[in-house]
Amino acid sequence: MSNFNAILKCFACFLLLVLLFSCTEKKYEDYDENDFYEVSGVVIDVSVSAKAFGDNRDLYISYDYFVNDSVYYSGYTSNAQLSRLNRGLGGAVILKVHKKNPKISFFWKEGFLPSLSKKRALLLQQHIEKVYRLKMKKKHTYLKKNNLEYNSYYLHDSIQ
Repeated sequence: MSNFNAILKCFACFLLLVLLFSCTEKKYEDYDENDFYEVSGVVIDVSVSAKAFGDNRDLYISYDYFVNDSVYYSGYTSNAQLSRLNRGLGGAVILKVHKKNPKISFFWKEGFLPSLSKKRALLLQQHIEKVYRLKMKKKHTYLKKNNLEYNSYYLHDSIQ
């Protein structure tokens, strides 16, 4: 009976390992290229991985994109190339979005689509302003809560 329990435990461990390594996120290459269309998006946040300070290949990029004039989604990517110009809030990016499920998106490249309408550009600009106001409100709340002076906080933050 103890042999059976040992074999059962080994099998359970093996099954668990197989499940852990097979449940990775899908990459763009795992899909059919024709299942995607391009949209313009904006960078919301960029973080640098602690293991490779200053290396473009270890950027974690959060972005928002609109699939129509009223619905937007958020996405992220890591290990993407992004110039310093587009690393701030509102940086222009082009994304590949799945036709059947708009929540599936992949960072494609920097810039805006040539077919970007004035209405969509205005919508993106308003979204950037909204996100900026929310970020600043959070910073001000943090400063007030911790009784920190605005100028010394940002001077200390910029030195780091």
